[in-house]
Order: sequence, then C-alpha cells, then structure tokens
Amino acid sequence: MKISKREKNLLLFLGVLIIFFGYYKLIFIKQREEVSQLKLQRIELTDKLNTIEKSISSLDSLKTKAEEASERISIKTNKLYPYLSQNNIIVELDKLLREAGIIGNMTFAMPTLESLQGSDTAQEEASSSVLKPIAEEYKGLNNTEDKTLEKTQEKEDGSSLEGGSVESLKVNLSFNGNYNNYIRFMQLLENNSKRIFISSLSLSQNTQEEVAGTLTLDFYAVPKITDEDDSYGEWAFNNSYGKENPFTGSAVAAFKNTIEESAVEKEESYDFAISLKSIDSDLPTFMLGKAKDAAKATYVYDDSEGVIEAEIVFTEKEGAYYYKYKTPQGNYPLKYDGEGIKFVPNSNSIIINVYSSERTGDKDSSAANLKIINKTDKSVLVNVENDPIDTPRLTVTGDGGNVDVKRN
Repeated sequence: MKISKREKNLLLFLGVLIIFFGYYKLIFIKQREEVSQLKLQRIELTDKLNTIEKSISSLDSLKTKAEEASERISIKTNKLYPYLSQNNIIVELDKLLREAGIIGNMTFAMPTLESLQGSDTAQEEASSSVLKPIAEEYKGLNNTEDKTLEKTQEKEDGSSLEGGSVESLKVNLSFNGNYNNYIRFMQLLENNSKRIFISSLSLSQNTQEEVAGTLTLDFYAVPKITDEDDSYGEWAFNNSYGKENPFTGSAVAAFKNTIEESAVEKEESYDFAISLKSIDSDLPTFMLGKAKDAAKATYVYDDSEGVIEAEIVFTEKEGAYYYKYKTPQGNYPLKYDGEGIKFVPNSNSIIINVYSSERTGDKDSSAANLKIINKTDKSVLVNVENDPIDTPRLTVTGDGGNVDVKRN
C-alpha cells in the first residue's frame, strides 16, 4: 500500500500531537502541581523564618527586661527573709538580746501563709509559698529560659502574684532588763538587716531600775530570685562540742579517729572560681563566678580573643563582706555602683581558685589581667592551677589590702 506525501505528513503530525499530549498529561501536570506545592512550602518557611528572626532580635531586649525586673524585685524584697528557719531566728534574737544586755525567753507559733492581697481569709499552716516555684523558675532550676522570661514579665506587672502568699512566723518574746537596755534592743530591732515587725508590746515596771515586758514579733519570708541571701542558710555551729557521752569520764570516748585519719587535712574550701581557656575551646575564654554555683547565676563571661581586662572588688562594711566583679562583656551584680552582694568568706582569707590551661600554639593569645581591689581586713589568696610558666594566661594586680598569688 502506497502512502501519499500528504498522508505521511498527517501521520507525522498525529505522532507529534500524541507525544505532546502524553507529556502534558503524564509529566507537565505533575510537575506543575509539585511546583505549586513547593511555592506554598516556600511561603510557609519564609513566614517561619521571619518569626524566628523577630524572636531572635527581641531576645536581648527580653533579657535586659528580665535583669531589670530582677533588680527591682531584689531591691523590694531584700529586707525580707528568704525562708523562715527557727534555728536561725533563735540565734539572731539571742545575739540582739545579748548585744542590748537584756534577758529574754522565746516561744514560737506555727508558721503560716498570709495572702499578699491582705484578704480576710483564714491563715493556713505553712507548707510552701506559691512564690517559690516562680523563684526557682527564674533561677533556671525547673524550666527553660523562655518560661523564665515570661514569668519575669508577669512579676513586673504583678499579674502572677494575684492570690499569692508569703510565709509568716510569730514569736512571743518575754524579757526583763534596764530601761535603757530595752530602748537599745528596740533600736537594734529597727536597724536589723532584715525587717522584724512588732505587732504587740506590753511593758511594766519590775523594780525601780528594771522593766519587764512581752513582745510579739512577726517574721516574713519571700523566696528570693537572686543570691544575696544564699549565706542565710549557713550554720556556723557544725563543730562537735563537749563529749559524745556526757556520763563517761574518759576522754578516749570522744576520740573516734585513728592517728592516720586525724593527720589527714580537710579539703580546702574557696569562695570564687575563675576559668581561663583557649579561644579554640568550646567554653568561653574567661569565666568568673561564686564557688560551686550550680545554677551559674553569679557567672560572668568573656569570649574575646587576646587579653581580657577583669576587675573584682571586695568591700567590708559594718562587719559584713561584699563582692562584685566585671569584664568588658558583663558585670555582676547588674547594679554595679553599690558595694555589691553580701557573702560570708569560708576562711580567714578570701580565696579565689583559678583553673588555667596550656597554650594550644603560638597563635593562642587568650589571657586576662585581673585587678583585685581589696577594701577588707582579710587577705585575698589567689590559687592558680596549670597556668603556663613561660606565657602565663593570668596577670594579677592588687589595690588596697593584701593580695597574694600562689601558682601551682
């Protein structure tokens, strides 16, 4: 069968048409749908990226607000106790009584929770203040930083404190002594570092020169979000006193250790710690904070390359000790103008342990110049571990009181 040229052209056109139709149905339509889906995904991912970028840009602002709110809360609560400890209150009142020169007896009521709004509802026996979880969240003990910032903002406008409560403890104090000594005791209560409220007072003449009376003292506690009262729980009476068995006359009964055990020195305690690393380390090149601060609330960091200028200031005021420190990238506390944060040194000296590291090469120039300003009657001892001998990372200069550097 002979096919004409016209028929050949028609068959060729039909073949091309079938190919284009097949491509359109089997390939083009599917690719167009995939392109449409990819465009939608691109729009969604772009929106998510914009949201993330906005969150990142506002993070520094949120951190600043959190620090400012923390500072304001700390100022407003620094006169209240972090928690109520009957042992500490007994020691504190006994010290005030002895300083005033009067004799007193104390009786304690059960701790209660009182409403922050001053409601007339009955007081409940204290178990745990609702502010404690908020304080723990702020310190990062339970939740993430985002939740911490959210709680801080709630504290700032007061919304999270609605229906809250604080710990309260009443102490009935009966006393007798010279009237001038009684006035001295009242002045000591008024000037005490923590606020002690007097809810009732009864005073009568006992003898011609002596008065007797009773006081009802109210103590209030709010969980703290900063560490200015961390030393409140420290108990200074951990030593063994007297004999283990008071009815035995032998001194051997109180001697429990062998000669070898008695000769072993106790582990040295220290107050502050410093870390010095290479710029190539995963950790910051310079870290400074209170010793054994698991929450890292007192830490300051600096990850600069080269020599970092750091400063520590120790101050003594009315028998109490304070600290503050700073680097070019931060300081602690946030309000750096005052004396700083109150603390109790662990020994007769203020001890700083420094953990340095070997140089990783000729280009490793990470180091720190540490200036220590000592305005106390104590010596500052700096123990430096593993610092390179030829090219040390740490240089210490002292100003004021005695500053000693010991390199191991």
